[in-house]
Amino acid sequence: MNSHLPILYYHSVADHPRQHPWAFLSARISEFRRQMEWLSLHRYRTVTWKELRSFLEGSKPLPSKSLMIQFDDGFLDNWSVVFPIMRDLDLCYSIVVSADFIDPSEEIRPFVRDTLDEPRERWWGYLNLEEMRRMEKSGLVDIQSHSQTHTWYECGPAVLGRFSELKSRRPLPWLYWNQRPERKPHWLLDDWEAEVDPDAPVFEHGKALEIRRYLPSREYTDLLLRGFDQRECTERLGVDGLGRHETDDERRDRMRIELASVKHLLEQELSKQVDALVWPGGGYGEESLRIARDLGYRIFSKGKELNRFGSGSTSVSRLAGILSLRGKPLPAGQLWFLNLQLLRGRSPGLNAAARIVKNIVR
Repeated sequence: MNSHLPILYYHSVADHPRQHPWAFLSARISEFRRQMEWLSLHRYRTVTWKELRSFLEGSKPLPSKSLMIQFDDGFLDNWSVVFPIMRDLDLCYSIVVSADFIDPSEEIRPFVRDTLDEPRERWWGYLNLEEMRRMEKSGLVDIQSHSQTHTWYECGPAVLGRFSELKSRRPLPWLYWNQRPERKPHWLLDDWEAEVDPDAPVFEHGKALEIRRYLPSREYTDLLLRGFDQRECTERLGVDGLGRHETDDERRDRMRIELASVKHLLEQELSKQVDALVWPGGGYGEESLRIARDLGYRIFSKGKELNRFGSGSTSVSRLAGILSLRGKPLPAGQLWFLNLQLLRGRSPGLNAAARIVKNIVR
């Protein structure tokens, strides 16, 4: 029997024909395939969310060579590249999706073996509902929640800089997402930076499900766009004229909509129960957790301990499936890393040591 269950998470699996600022999310196809073939050759068993819950509750033990494989965000290549690999090896996996990023198209896009030879539109983007239905019907894929928006919001009046100054130093696509929500499913293919005003102020911000949102006033934003700094704006408008934080009721309502709408959509469109939630960007707080539980979510990400049989925990820990250096997946060595992560996911001592090393490196 397996006393601990490793969970490996990925995002995208694709080879990019040129340097792309978001290519760091993608594992190389050859390396991912090698990992999955190794798991199959060594008779590893992949499990579902339902089996994971039973394992944690202590009602269903699992064979020693068991693990769970998850993909975050619902990238198109989870279907076009990953699905045929997993189908051929009879390995199941889960995808957690954010509703705002679901592609509105209805065509089922073809499988792609080599993304370097295919137009990006066939593999770089997000899943649509028809592709999700096809995967769910296969019995190999369990689709669950990653919230509605997966975005960042302003959380205070402080200005960190201008978009043109900061865009090369920190990820800021959320400015475009919040400005053009209808383009969120297509932003990876858009020249989105060209559509954000270079003088747009970047306020202090945080993940949608862990912060109290700040609503800058139109007057404050207009003055900033005209070149005034925060001090000058405060002198002209006063502190109260800069904007306001959302109230307790507004915050609760926003979070409830954020968590309920994606759950309802997936349950209706996929004819299934959605009760697992991977927090987007790992961001959540006591309020969002309480609301999620009230809505019927039963199991969550961001657990601090390893996933132990009979622990009764409703929060699970996950380990990266791909080794990256300075944000870029390494071109080799991923099979070795897979073995290390599997060992770590079963050993509390090794996991504790890895956390210490990670904190030191940071």
